[in-house]
Amino acid sequence: MRLILFSLLFYSLFVHASEVTLSQEEQRYIKAHPMIRVHNEIDWAPFNFYEDGRAQGLSIDLMNLIAQKVGLKVAYITGYSWNEFLTMMQNNQLDVMLNIVKNENREKYLLFTTPYQSVAHCVVVRNDAPWKIETIQDILDKNIAMEEGFFNHHYLKEHYPSVRLTLKKDTLSTLQSIAYSETDLTVGLVPVETYMIKRYGLSNLKVIGISDEELFAPKDLRIATSVSNPILLGILQKGLDAINQEERNRIVNLWVNTNVEKIMNWNLLFKILFVFCLILAGTLFWTWRVKRIQKELADSNFLMHNLLNAIPNPIFYKDVNGAFLGFNQAYEEAFGIDSRNFIGKTVLDLDYLPREDRLKYHEEDMRVIQQTLSLKREQKMVFHDGVLHHTLYSVNGFKMLNGKPGGLIGIFADISHQKKIQHELEISRQEVASSHKAIKDSIEYASLIQHSLLPNHTLFRRFFSDYCVLWQPKDIVGGDIYFMEEFNDGNELLVMMMDCTGHGVAGAFVTMLVKAVERQIIATIRHQEERISPAKILGIFNRSIKHLLNQHDATAINNAGFDGAVFLYDKANARITFSGACLPLFYIQTDGTLNIIQGDKHSVGYKQSQAEYVFSEHVLPVEQGMRLYITSDGYLDQNGGEKGFPFGKSRFTDLLRKYSQASFADQEEIFIETLHAYQGDEIRSDDIMLIGFKI
Repeated sequence: MRLILFSLLFYSLFVHASEVTLSQEEQRYIKAHPMIRVHNEIDWAPFNFYEDGRAQGLSIDLMNLIAQKVGLKVAYITGYSWNEFLTMMQNNQLDVMLNIVKNENREKYLLFTTPYQSVAHCVVVRNDAPWKIETIQDILDKNIAMEEGFFNHHYLKEHYPSVRLTLKKDTLSTLQSIAYSETDLTVGLVPVETYMIKRYGLSNLKVIGISDEELFAPKDLRIATSVSNPILLGILQKGLDAINQEERNRIVNLWVNTNVEKIMNWNLLFKILFVFCLILAGTLFWTWRVKRIQKELADSNFLMHNLLNAIPNPIFYKDVNGAFLGFNQAYEEAFGIDSRNFIGKTVLDLDYLPREDRLKYHEEDMRVIQQTLSLKREQKMVFHDGVLHHTLYSVNGFKMLNGKPGGLIGIFADISHQKKIQHELEISRQEVASSHKAIKDSIEYASLIQHSLLPNHTLFRRFFSDYCVLWQPKDIVGGDIYFMEEFNDGNELLVMMMDCTGHGVAGAFVTMLVKAVERQIIATIRHQEERISPAKILGIFNRSIKHLLNQHDATAINNAGFDGAVFLYDKANARITFSGACLPLFYIQTDGTLNIIQGDKHSVGYKQSQAEYVFSEHVLPVEQGMRLYITSDGYLDQNGGEKGFPFGKSRFTDLLRKYSQASFADQEEIFIETLHAYQGDEIRSDDIMLIGFKI
């Protein structure tokens, strides 16, 4: 799967007076565009590459020096292919291209500076390549790897359309395709190819210089801007011209240091001497070569043997006929065998196995070898310790360099401990699932109890011409609750809304406490037959909760309470008496005017509240057609929108103004849909409760 890294590196310089003389138009341009976007290759050393979190290379240092001289800042854009950078230039998503060669097609959409570096061309082949390359004709029948979109790609495609090209995304993958024999050669710039070969240890590649063809002539590297940006080109050209020879030499010497194998036509004398020396040294060379190969093979076998023994899992390997070639030390220890007694044998020779098993295993071995398969399965095996072990058995067939089947390698990974942990985890998972179900069932039953505490809507229908109630706990149970009570032979209705501390189970517990206090308050009112005061009711709630929860000072353990709104609707006298603890009352008059009565900035309960606090009380005359609303902070504080901000009071009041004339059934649907759309992918942050009614 192709992985593309997007990164943005900013190279910033202090803004200072320009070191070159700029026209007023150019100065205005820099003032309007103080930072330019410049392309940065991921890996095109030594000219342009990204390493250690910053842009580097000859072209980068030159661009930085130009920017310093003309007073520009540079933002380097990295992570794209060459073709993608060219497309960005055409779409004005990029301001400058570095180390680019001018051609007829690019001049249609780019403007170019004078050259800042002339670079020799070369051919890269493997060290063992049997071809003699002196002209371009010598490469046309080869499989040529090429960076897609580069100058050489377009040149060969235009002048030699029948040539075989294998296009790669960058120079490294181009060189690797040659090193791994996927392709035959590539054509590129000498400094880049030699730098990349050395940098990535591609020691089986060499660079060949050719100078008698147009393709291989030195190429001039330039800086380019869009044809729609001639002012920027002029600024960059002045900065380039201002670089003196000492500054150029310093940058070039820092980055360019190459070795090129020069290919020339040897004369007849050289050929005669070469043949003579070859014959003379033939015997000695091949003797030395054989000894060297023997030593390398011995070293390789020794290294392979030690590598296999360092692996803690049992490993065996077989030849093309299924005969054992060897085992590692872990295999011998796990199964208690002496490998010398098994080398050269097949599984058919293992008498201690049942015949049916031997036939089955040998058939599988030959199928894996002939078809170069990879098999994995869990398998129970009895080790030398006599214990049945759970293992993960993996066997892979392999081919020789000539493409023919070579044998197989098998490995046993002991996963007994993992299986034990997996079994224990499954037991734990079942226990957790059982506990979770029991807790959930309990909470769901608690939800039924909490629902039963909520008043039915009979009183709303009796006292108001229209209404809506939106009660949505964040979890199964919630901390928002409301109560209603009728007084004075149906002439007065007391409505109380409480937004208790927290939500979920914790909030629900607080609502139970609040409900108990509420019933005591209602009983007292009915018994004493005194005037109903919403402010006094909030004060009683405040003192009762602080007493019940021992919230006498700042050291109290519990810090629960609620924000609330209490109002009394006197139907006979057409008035509403309201008192709020951090919750407001919204009302819209018959002429459409929206008003808000703010609640006191003092909550009920909590350690920091004053036990003897006296809440404010507001009397509001009402008339038929007025609409009133109270809501907990869950609706207003819900995060969402493009920036994840709370819904807020401003959006809420806009909703009231816009839809207050609609029926409350429609308003309830609008409240729900609007908040859902605003919330988007954000999680629900709190319980939601909203009550609206029409006089």
